[in-house]
Amino acid sequence: MRAFRHVTIVFLCLTGLIGASPLMATPEITTTDLPNHGLLLVGANDQRFGSLFSATAPPSAAQALQEMQPYSVILKNSTNRKLVAYALKWKYLSVDGSSSERISRFTQVHEFKDGNTSRSSTQSARQSIGAGEQRILGPFFNIGAGWHGSIPGAAILARQVSELSGKVQVAVSLDAAIFEDGELCGPNSTALDVIVSATLAAQNDVYHEILNSNDAALQSLLPADTAIPKGGPGGNSYKAYYSYNRALEIASFAGVLHAQGPQLVRRVVAKIVYSTPPTIQRR
Repeated sequence: MRAFRHVTIVFLCLTGLIGASPLMATPEITTTDLPNHGLLLVGANDQRFGSLFSATAPPSAAQALQEMQPYSVILKNSTNRKLVAYALKWKYLSVDGSSSERISRFTQVHEFKDGNTSRSSTQSARQSIGAGEQRILGPFFNIGAGWHGSIPGAAILARQVSELSGKVQVAVSLDAAIFEDGELCGPNSTALDVIVSATLAAQNDVYHEILNSNDAALQSLLPADTAIPKGGPGGNSYKAYYSYNRALEIASFAGVLHAQGPQLVRRVVAKIVYSTPPTIQRR
């Protein structure tokens, strides 16, 4: 039976942050992580939080993140494997007794191992968590030490305050996690394995079709008028996510094909196709 560590975290008062109302309640926070799998959620009242936060917050976003610190948790990967996908559940209880829930899913599908070979993306783009690394997470953001760019701190804070306004309890749980070798852990009520498996299969199928197509067949596979699908998968089934992600890949590479030509498409795909894609399953 898996053990889950429960930590009670009390949010700092919102008063003074972007003009938050002094009447706004300070919610009680509980977190549930997966310590038996080396994955820890660290909250603001944990003695490790300050040093981990300072080590993780990128300079370009430090000020905004400092204001978001009371609403953040840090997900630390203390294993010797990269964490490629994970899902968090944020459950809220309001002062009127009503409850609501938000799910945050983060995946880096191109960073699974290809057989026994590790793969990586650029530091600024990735959401994976390397061995011994951590990322700062909130309901609306996910940032690590290698992140670059600007962050609309006031806008994100406003959304956070709107989400938390009137909430008296917030429970954050690490519902599912998938390592680079495909191992799944956690309760997985968010069906992260289904979503990741369908995405991985859809993308890799399109990549193999591209590499096995001559120029004429490639034009047929990736027509110029291909539109990016709108509205999301339209369901939580494997079939829905497979169809949606296949359409996304075809639309993406259709644009590259008709702007840059077939050789560039093949060069890009050759770098990201899996020869031996992982199987997502519990070990």
